Amino acid sequence: MDNILTNQFFKLINRFFEKRYSKNLEDKVHHWLISPENSQEKQKAMRQQWDSLSNIEDLSSQLEFEKIKKVLGFSENKRKIQFSNYLPRVAAVLLPLILFAGIYFLDKRENKDSDMPMTVLTVPYGKHEEAKLACGSEIWINSGSEITYNENPADTVRTVNLKGEAYFSVMRQNDVPFIVRTEYLDVKVLGTKFNVSAYPDEESTVVTLNKGSIAIRTIDNQDYMLKPNQQLVYNNKTKQVVIQDLDVNIAKDIADWTIGKMAFNNETLKDIVTVFERKFNVDVEVDSNVDLNRRYTVTIDEGDNLKEIIEIFGCFDSSLSYKIENNKVYISNNKTE
Repeated sequence: MDNILTNQFFKLINRFFEKRYSKNLEDKVHHWLISPENSQEKQKAMRQQWDSLSNIEDLSSQLEFEKIKKVLGFSENKRKIQFSNYLPRVAAVLLPLILFAGIYFLDKRENKDSDMPMTVLTVPYGKHEEAKLACGSEIWINSGSEITYNENPADTVRTVNLKGEAYFSVMRQNDVPFIVRTEYLDVKVLGTKFNVSAYPDEESTVVTLNKGSIAIRTIDNQDYMLKPNQQLVYNNKTKQVVIQDLDVNIAKDIADWTIGKMAFNNETLKDIVTVFERKFNVDVEVDSNVDLNRRYTVTIDEGDNLKEIIEIFGCFDSSLSYKIENNKVYISNNKTE
């Protein structure tokens, strides 16, 4: 029986390296990863896969194997090393390759806790709020946003549905992943800090990681993994993905809205106007001859009211004029002689 299980596990891993991503394979690997049973058979299967990798001929698999050897610090002239001593390090490389391929997400798209009470927290324009989950994780919800979560989630997964923007500080639970679902992508973590901006009316969904690591699966089944101070931008229309490395301070500033600040890093006037409307619950009317694609980098401290913020922007760009009437802001080009 042990040999049968070992062979099954070996075939499962081997199919991964052969690039066969069937749904059946995803389900098997998922259940295998979360199951605490048959640890000895899993170790044997990993050992067999390790031994077989050195003889592979497929170029892409060779490249992956070389990456693994590089991470582990192996070289061809080193003496053979006892595999079991390196199993935790091997698993740290192999398992993320499987896990972060998006295995976990598809079968969780269906809500298996639909009969449990759900909490819906809607934050109106002009406000932002904080929620603390039973697991100890904290969520800061930006203005014009909504989260839905289970008050008493099952032990297998913690799920939050997000419309809008939120910052997450997730309490680590090794056996209970934390998943943030948005319209266009899902984010899976164990314990970390990250920001997700997924407003329905915006062109892109943006995920920024501050600490830990996260796996992302897009609606078109593309899988990505972020490291600290990286940002993924998913174009909701074209499905294009851009991953960029951010300066640590810029990555941190992205969540400044949680403490009342606004930080814009090379943001377009169009995007800034949208933030103004949400934060201050006002309408902003921009004259047709104003270039909405011009970009600004500025940080506005907590406590600045709308009038003060408009004056700050006036200092940055004297070509624009601003006027506030009742609950409306007008932006136009300054007239030139």
